[in-house]
Amino acid sequence: MRLVKRMNINNKLKNILTGHNEMVVNVLVNRGYDKEIIESLLETGYSNELPPYNDLTNVEVGADIISSHIANGSTIWIFGDHDSDGVNSTYILGDAINNIIYETESNATINLKVPERTEGYGLNINWCEELVANKSDEQILVITVDNGIAADREVAYLLENGIDVLITDHHQPNGHTPQNVFIIDAFHNNDSESNKGLCGAGVAFKLAMTLLDRYPNIASDDMYYRYMIHVAIATITDSMPMTKENIQYVYNGLQLLKDGYGSEALNYYKDYNANTDLTPKDLAFGIGPQLNACGRMNNVGLAIDYLFCEESEVEDLYNKIVLTNDERKAKTKEAVATAESIMDINSPSIVLALNNVAGIAGIIASDLSSRFNKCTIVFSSHGNNKYLIGSARSTGSIHLLNVLRELETDAIVKVGGHAGACGITIKAELYNEFINALNNALNNLPTIEVENDTELEVVVDDFITLSDINKDNCEALKNLYFFTESNPVFALTDVTIVKTKASNNNKNNMMFSIVDEDNNKFEFWSWGIGEQYRALGEPKKVTFVGEIEYKFGKPSFNILNIIPKELITTCN
Repeated sequence: MRLVKRMNINNKLKNILTGHNEMVVNVLVNRGYDKEIIESLLETGYSNELPPYNDLTNVEVGADIISSHIANGSTIWIFGDHDSDGVNSTYILGDAINNIIYETESNATINLKVPERTEGYGLNINWCEELVANKSDEQILVITVDNGIAADREVAYLLENGIDVLITDHHQPNGHTPQNVFIIDAFHNNDSESNKGLCGAGVAFKLAMTLLDRYPNIASDDMYYRYMIHVAIATITDSMPMTKENIQYVYNGLQLLKDGYGSEALNYYKDYNANTDLTPKDLAFGIGPQLNACGRMNNVGLAIDYLFCEESEVEDLYNKIVLTNDERKAKTKEAVATAESIMDINSPSIVLALNNVAGIAGIIASDLSSRFNKCTIVFSSHGNNKYLIGSARSTGSIHLLNVLRELETDAIVKVGGHAGACGITIKAELYNEFINALNNALNNLPTIEVENDTELEVVVDDFITLSDINKDNCEALKNLYFFTESNPVFALTDVTIVKTKASNNNKNNMMFSIVDEDNNKFEFWSWGIGEQYRALGEPKKVTFVGEIEYKFGKPSFNILNIIPKELITTCN
């Protein structure tokens, strides 16, 4: 049997949230959002009123430090990170400081350093030593964005050699917090929960705006709006929690981009994709991954050049970014094929060392883990390197981080992350020993007993009828992707299939003509479902599980699962 049930139900809260689209309210309530967040999500339009930006501990002090260095003609370095959050953080603060230097005719200079992925994450000692070695008599300020909270050794070295440091970050301290330096990080300073939800670009945004307050003749609404768009992109691509403030950044930033407030780079991206009504999903799977691809392919400078580019450069640079992302996709596809050809399908885990996949190891591991339902670790091998650095992904039932931490082996150098996704470094010479230890541990995990393995749960956001698949609901649902972490899924119950048609080009793409119990009729195409439908014996009375969407200029339904009526038990 298949048990089809709804997510968490809070009818009391649903009854309070009247006057809004009922389907959207049901989805958000069932996903666990509270009344304040839901009301924020359901507000129409966007507000020109910015979220508070001087509420971070040390943000005023940080602005004073930067302003003083600008006035004194210092050399200012912004040290970022190679992912989308890092490059957007670098852009926000770098652009703000550059504008101030230019407009005040200061002798200060601004420099950007965003290390390639192969250089590792965060402020590194090699770069610090090089900076000190090349230092002359000038004053130097190093500002970290999206990193720095764990760089105790590096910060201490810079301070000892007369270089000022300001840390801006959004990560949690790990016991190696730098001392004797101002830190703007909500976790370090135990700021509000809203500020703890900020991405690195959100922190940089608040600092940039606080700094610009000191230069009222330079600051403009256009600058603020432009920076908010970058916060929206970074918030989405860094998968930050949907606090009320982050909702404002994403909704407002997206609308501001549509209204043309973006930089040359982002306006070009918008116009290039003008055939679509941009949604959070477009940022999550469009410009965000494109910027990330530059870092993954060890060309993060391309992302920086693109964000700061002039109109004459924008088309060429964007084409290069698209090409880089295509290369990333091709490299990933090739690496996955290689992995499949050498993996041991009978092993309790999938552990592989592949050549030069540092930027895409996590993508490969996620793909293999989801398809083969095994804990998967993909290491990037670089010739005679002493260590292997890998990305690990778990199956849903195994807390992989704890398993790795408890392994009885000397192979592991360091491991960290989350239950289902970890980063791990091992000694290359003990690679085989590590694999044996991991497989032994997985084999000895306690077995979870399943009372009835013939009954499978299919969890949906809500039960719907044909009348619910309409234009108004499509419009209301389209912006929910990011805020619900996955597309809302519905059960279209008790329908009868009266006609089907397979595509001439792909038999897995099928058209369904259906009617419900009230004789309402509906016709739609769904992709990749033909094989499943034929394997079920082409039943006529079914429940469709899938997503409401707008396709070919009309409301449609994208089928994810087909369940014959006789196999269904529903639960509200």
